[in-house]
Amino acid sequence: MPLPNPWTGENYGNGFPITLHREQTMNIVSNIIREKSQWWKDPIISARWKQEIQTKIHENPEISAKWKQEIEAAGLKQDERYRLGDKEVEFVFRELEWFAEKRQEQVDSGKEVTIDVGVEGTRRADRLIPEALKQRLVECVKKLEDVPDHLKDWHPGSNHQVLDLVHPSLFPFVAGRTRVTKDEAIPALESIGAGEIMGKTPIPEKLSKIYYSDKLQWLPTNFDVTPEGKVKA
Repeated sequence: MPLPNPWTGENYGNGFPITLHREQTMNIVSNIIREKSQWWKDPIISARWKQEIQTKIHENPEISAKWKQEIEAAGLKQDERYRLGDKEVEFVFRELEWFAEKRQEQVDSGKEVTIDVGVEGTRRADRLIPEALKQRLVECVKKLEDVPDHLKDWHPGSNHQVLDLVHPSLFPFVAGRTRVTKDEAIPALESIGAGEIMGKTPIPEKLSKIYYSDKLQWLPTNFDVTPEGKVKA
């Protein structure tokens, strides 16, 4: 049986592999580039497919300088612990080439193209949502965005770039305060103040208490959408 390390068990990530500061930075840098719309069509990437350059992306000084500017612009070299050396940057370039190759394989096979993002085990797909549906969503969201500036809930640390429209942490379940009804679908506004106050729910012994709260809980909500397009919680 291997010797347990300090991050095994109920502490760091319940035994998930730990990562160094620089590895985290490499993931962030790679994700910054992959967040760009159709990043694989960037002239830097497409040149590789068109064989217009003989050198690899990471071997081209002009390209390397361009992407190193991306790293600097992201403010990721302020702390020495996060500073990337030439080998780390080269790895990021090589990995991006690999991601682009894997994407092309998906395109050639006719599969739905998905992209790995900077969060372990998470993938996304560009243009998976039809444009018409996207525009309808944008129009609906505008109603939540159209509020006075002093009422806008900017996400902490986003430098006013990420606006929280309705953040679940603002309206959580509070043990000993929130009222709960037995009905699954009721008129919401007319039912404010109804129901019984629910107390704390004990956390099972087998679960780590550092990941759960017996005081607060974000509220998932089920919605019924009628054929006419009306929505009811």
